[in-house]
Amino acid sequence: MTGEVDEAITFKELQELIEYTKIQRTEIDTTKKSDFNDYYSNYTKIYPLAGAVAQTINYKDILKEEQIIICDGIPETNEAIKKMENDTNIKFVDPLSCL
Repeated sequence: MTGEVDEAITFKELQELIEYTKIQRTEIDTTKKSDFNDYYSNYTKIYPLAGAVAQTINYKDILKEEQIIICDGIPETNEAIKKMENDTNIKFVDPLSCL
């Protein structure tokens, strides 16, 4: 799988990398309009955890508990796919797995 992502880093590791390389904010073009910060919240920091995407979208205001499946790993994801084939009530699947 050449060209695929082989590693991921945490926000803390990113901060350490920025500090280590001494990247200055003045080196970053902030004159371009970006919506990135408009949608940022502390919820997004939990993304690499099982169920974090569901929590980030604040699913409790949108869906009922029985309408979502949170999967941690390939076996649970496979089970979720099987469940979705028979349960049309499932509206959101939040899978997390690493190969």
